[in-house]
Amino acid sequence: KWHNPETSALEGLFARGNRQLSRLLVSAHEKGCKFDSWSDKFDFKLWQDACEDTGVKIEYINKRKRKFDEPLPWDHIDTKVNKDFLKEERQRAENLESTGDCRSGDCKGCGVCDFKVIKPRTFKESPKEQPLKSENSKNISYRKLKVSFSKTGTAKYFGHLELVNILFRAIKRANIDIKYSQGFHPKPKISFEDPLAIGIESEIENMYIAVNHLIKHVEVVQRLNKQLPEGLEILECTDAPSKSEIKTIKGFAYRVRIKDFDFDESAIQEFKSQEVVVVERLNKKGKINKINLKNVVLNICLTSKEEIEFILKPDNGKTVRPYHVLKKIFNFTDKQNKEACVTKIGSGRIRLET
Repeated sequence: KWHNPETSALEGLFARGNRQLSRLLVSAHEKGCKFDSWSDKFDFKLWQDACEDTGVKIEYINKRKRKFDEPLPWDHIDTKVNKDFLKEERQRAENLESTGDCRSGDCKGCGVCDFKVIKPRTFKESPKEQPLKSENSKNISYRKLKVSFSKTGTAKYFGHLELVNILFRAIKRANIDIKYSQGFHPKPKISFEDPLAIGIESEIENMYIAVNHLIKHVEVVQRLNKQLPEGLEILECTDAPSKSEIKTIKGFAYRVRIKDFDFDESAIQEFKSQEVVVVERLNKKGKINKINLKNVVLNICLTSKEEIEFILKPDNGKTVRPYHVLKKIFNFTDKQNKEACVTKIGSGRIRLET
């Protein structure tokens, strides 16, 4: 780490100087020197002026060669180690000679020990204790469950990461034995079908968790519901389907209501008659993705003047949110998108009546 040489000069000065430097401290303080360890407060010019006023020579104190018999500023402090021993140790160091450990050899005469109260002591090495072994998770049988829950009311304002943390904490409080990933940073085995955007309610969401095979489905529902906040409710718990069955999900159905607004049937018919309806969406890397809504919107229908339902599916990994559909087909403004009540009503091989 880089160190300011001017700061080092002052550190050397106070490390080697004596009580006469107290005058320098008073003078520097009077000139405004404070908080000098902070680079934005340190002003070396003020210290130089203080040195000049008090007759302190930084270069002389820091760089002059000292004699062995010269008294040092800290000689009055008794550390028990005598000065002759330190001189001998310096000479041995210059001659590249090592000094043995007095605990296992002869006394070196440093002056610390009085051999009554203070004397060399050695201790036997503590026996190595075997660490307590945790329960071997490899011997526990886990099974994967599909847990369905609803997200309504104020819970719609939970972001996906917040929702994951809420559910994980609920699982821990419910004392449900969940499986963790392997490695240095184990994480709970939890996955979701389709993360919801903030502000969208859902009548049914699905998450998949791996739990101890001994726990019953009904226990999972009862325990979790006792720990969840208002707006989140566990609806059902079943054994998870196979991966191939999960992949057959065609899309996700949504219902949209908006107060004091009548959906235009002709806008839906116009959309259905077109072959290409492009929307642009900015991805996480800042790149604009162009998506054909005709490949994403499986079906759309008017259920009442103030309500529509439609199904959205991914198109080669690209997805759109309900707000993109509303804006493109019905020319929703940003204000109307915020006022719209969007609810996810299901997932799977859903078909709406046309």
